[in-house]
This record gives sequence, C-alpha cells and structure tokens, in this order.
Amino acid sequence: MVTDKNYWATYRDSIAAWYGRLPPPGKLGMERVFEFARHILETAEREQVLRLIFVPAQPAPRGEDAPTWLELMRAKFEQEGGLRLFPGWSSEEWLGGRLRELARLAYFKGDRIVEEDVEDVGDLEKSVVTARGGDPEGLRFTRPIVLNGSAYDEDGEAPGRPPTREFPVSLSLYTDIWFPRIIGFRVGDDAGRDPDVRHPARAHDGLMDNSALAARHTPRLNRFIETLRDAVLELGGTWGKPDVNTSYKSMVHGGGILLDHPAASA
Repeated sequence: MVTDKNYWATYRDSIAAWYGRLPPPGKLGMERVFEFARHILETAEREQVLRLIFVPAQPAPRGEDAPTWLELMRAKFEQEGGLRLFPGWSSEEWLGGRLRELARLAYFKGDRIVEEDVEDVGDLEKSVVTARGGDPEGLRFTRPIVLNGSAYDEDGEAPGRPPTREFPVSLSLYTDIWFPRIIGFRVGDDAGRDPDVRHPARAHDGLMDNSALAARHTPRLNRFIETLRDAVLELGGTWGKPDVNTSYKSMVHGGGILLDHPAASA
C-alpha cells in the first residue's frame, strides 16, 4: 500500500485533450501563422508548461547559438515543404539532434512538495515507485504535455507553399498529475476496485486528493490553454469540446482544468 502522497500516474492513452483549428495558412498568410506559433511557444515557456530546447548532434560553430525549434521548422517548411508548428509526437531523427520538452511540475519528496523541471513524467514516476519499494516495470516515456500542430499532407505540397486546408492544433495530457482529484491508479488497491483492500486516503467516490500538487502547477497550465484557445479564435479559427476520460470529465472545460472540484470525504 502506497504511504506517500504521490497518487498520480502516467497513462498509455490520453486522459484529456483540447482541440482547435486555424483557418488555412494559405488564407491567413505565413507571417501570421509563424507569429501565432511564436506567441504560443513564448507563452508556454513563460508559464513553464513547455520549454523546447534543441540539442544539436554536432555542437554549433563557436560564437553561434543552436537554432530554436521554430527556426528549424520554418527552415524545413521553406526548403522541403510540410508545416509543423509544435512537436506533437514526431520522431526526432530528422532534426539532426535531440529536442527536450520540459515543464515545471510539483511532486512529493517525502513530506515535502518540491518543484522541478521535468522532461519525462514516466521517469519521475519510476523514481517515485522505486523509492516506495514498488515495481516500475511497464512505465514508459511520458511528456508532461503533448502540444501538436501540423498540416495534413495534400496534393501539390511543395517547399514554401502554404497549406490550403485548415490547420489543427491540440494539447493532450497523458498524466493526471495536473488534476486536483485523481484515480490513484498505482496505490496498491487496484484503483479502488479491490474488495479486500482500500487505501485510507481514497474518498467515497473512489478518487484521491491531488489538490496540493495541482495548486502549484495547474494554474499555469490553465493560463496557457486559455491563451491557446484565445489565439486560435482571434485568427478566425474554431475551438472544440475537450475529449476527456470519464473519470475526469467533470473537472475539464474548454479553458482548462477546474481546481475547485468538490471533494468527497474519505
């Protein structure tokens, strides 16, 4: 039975996702599209929910800085065609280096809450599980958030040619560390389904309290989601209804995650 308060977990499938669509880049003009991307990435870094660091396979020449993600993507668009504004789940093989995607997250270390820049929430979960004497087998690489934005392939795609279809953007979560109340997937009572064992911190509704951690990092995520939504709408795009795992549906709205979700007593 888990005795620390790291009740959060990572998941194979998305547990919450927000979606938008920009008008076709060919209609907006590429300068507006790249300015949109710059605004979103700068906001993500300022809110500490996504900081992109490109690490070239070969060191940059002396006196030169490594290119930014957006500089790489703009050059790729102009030289090869295809438009990608945000990393999503893309392979790094064609980048000529490694892309690091960091977020500032809170978690329990003993009785203390600490905040650190995290690249792999799955690796953080492995360390937490191992520290409590558990088995980390099966835990996999998990980004803190997945921000995706790329154009569909289309007939006539060519270097520097703006896509003529709507441009989809999305933000997905594969960890519930962002939520104030969570399933408690790996706390030793089969997520509340074990009839013989029940974690003492599990409430009557089957969920567990993660509000102390969520209060640290989720307001920043919410501000970012609101900025992303507003920027999409300001360009004449659309913002859809979030796609959410049933257990978390009541905590999610179009602008983020509700932090004042009512708790049921344990």
